[in-house]
Amino acid sequence: SPSRVITACTMLRRMLFRYQGHIGAALVLGGTDVDGPHIYQIYPHGSTSKLPYTTMGSGSLAAMAVYESSWREGMPEDEAVEMVKRT
Repeated sequence: SPSRVITACTMLRRMLFRYQGHIGAALVLGGTDVDGPHIYQIYPHGSTSKLPYTTMGSGSLAAMAVYESSWREGMPEDEAVEMVKRT
């Protein structure tokens, strides 16, 4: 059966949790599976959040401003691609 995005998220968060923040990786994981599209934030200590859009790292505040003003549920893919390009 095809892999699910939540499986990758679980594997990453378990590994990061095991190292208790000593791996300084704040990750954004996105993908599509049989359940549709998914975006997760994975923090260095292994906590996660599933969100409709997210940013992390340098420049994240500017990128979030674009998402907050432009994102809408069900937006067409071409509009979403252009929005991401603006970030």
